[in-house]
Amino acid sequence: MRTNELTLLSMKIFWDVLHFGAMVLLAFCCCTVATFSQDRLDVPGMGMGRASVSITRGLNSIYSNPGLLDAAPLLPTQLDQPLTFSIYTGGGTIGATYLSGDEFRLIFAQKPEGYTKEDRERVGQLLQAERLYANAAINLIAVRYRTKTGGTWAFHHGHRVFARVNFPESFSEIVATSNITGRDYTFINRGIGGDWLTEFGLSYGTTFNGDGAWFPSVGVGATAKLIQGVAHFEVAENSIITIQQVVSGGGGGYNIKGGYQFRSASPKGLNPAEAIGTLLTGLLPSSAGTGFGLDVGIGGTLYSIAGTGQSNQRRDAVFFGMTLQDAGFVNWNTETLVRSAVGINDTLGSGSLDNAQFRRYEGKLAAVPAYSTSFPTVFRAGIGVDVQAFVPELSNRMVLNIEGEAPLNNPPGSASRGRFAVGGEWNLNDWLTVRTGFSGFGINSFGWGLGATVRPTKWLTFEAGSSEFEGLFGNERVDAAARLSIGWVW
Repeated sequence: MRTNELTLLSMKIFWDVLHFGAMVLLAFCCCTVATFSQDRLDVPGMGMGRASVSITRGLNSIYSNPGLLDAAPLLPTQLDQPLTFSIYTGGGTIGATYLSGDEFRLIFAQKPEGYTKEDRERVGQLLQAERLYANAAINLIAVRYRTKTGGTWAFHHGHRVFARVNFPESFSEIVATSNITGRDYTFINRGIGGDWLTEFGLSYGTTFNGDGAWFPSVGVGATAKLIQGVAHFEVAENSIITIQQVVSGGGGGYNIKGGYQFRSASPKGLNPAEAIGTLLTGLLPSSAGTGFGLDVGIGGTLYSIAGTGQSNQRRDAVFFGMTLQDAGFVNWNTETLVRSAVGINDTLGSGSLDNAQFRRYEGKLAAVPAYSTSFPTVFRAGIGVDVQAFVPELSNRMVLNIEGEAPLNNPPGSASRGRFAVGGEWNLNDWLTVRTGFSGFGINSFGWGLGATVRPTKWLTFEAGSSEFEGLFGNERVDAAARLSIGWVW
């Protein structure tokens, strides 16, 4: 068997099972510029490298820590009106390949005339380094209402996308070089899948106050979410294909073993072109499933210090926060399909590859009963410090936060390892706050955050930030968030 035929076989095994997922992702990732996961809508947190779980306030706490939903502002640039809201907010992380529709189509195109050498080299480059990763969506509305004595309520609604097409490194190498001779190959699924969801979230938080130096205020809160599942695809974790070079019939050959399973769900008659408009406009799309989610959090002041001079009022100095984010599931019940090929164990020699063999590796497509998938659940905890409380000589308030995040499962869109982050914000005056920070591990090994809040009037703020600012100047991934918020007093 010619080596280019086996290369095409390897590509066909992966691309056939990913074709449906590619079309869905093409609809709502390639042409979308507003992207986020739940905590990535905490725009100030993005500017601090996503180090915000103990110092988030206001609308930001809906997405980062509902335990601080009822907490008072820390800085003058944070809105303090009883009613605050934002409309059409976006922010998050998206792999650079998704930003180019032409390149994305090249990866998943099925060309009758076959791939040229230049095509394969370009595709091999595109399939590397988390370039096909997205945590993306648009939030249409967020409202926070602080009652006088009964705590604080909030509501939000928007679209969310998790997507990860993380090809085996050796597969990318074969595609780029068209050379399969001289070594054995093992293709192990490193995380291929995605979800498109819409969610309605209702949050409540309240604060308990005390008189001591330790824990003078503690807030608790939760967000309950009703989920509408739009589309889903995933390759099973245990999917694996091995290609070993052997001697067959007195000549060279290849032994192919393993199997894969590809599972999907989508609305009947899903039209990718219409799906793009649905995501961007926020109109409710057709549903392929329903589910529920929950965020819970706790936070507040860990320690306060005595006032100076004639004032006996204590000042909050050290803050804490902990939250469990995105616990939940979706039950998929529409167009639920599985394509699978299991128990593959073939030894192929020169000339043994034909159309019947290709169809065997494509697997069998079958309808299956409804099934459930989970969200990428994480636990976050952190400590914050008001530096000016300990160094009163500072003319402007500076707040720092350090936090850690641990993934509790590994569905599409989640990180396979924990993350830590250190960040801070510096209040220059009543209308401007700047912030920076960095994060390590997680989805990306390092990210440098940078952001700012501008409050031109008492009732309006504009916030922007990036937790991977260095990526804006490269070609691997883009990470950004922005929001316009309004405060209302009646």
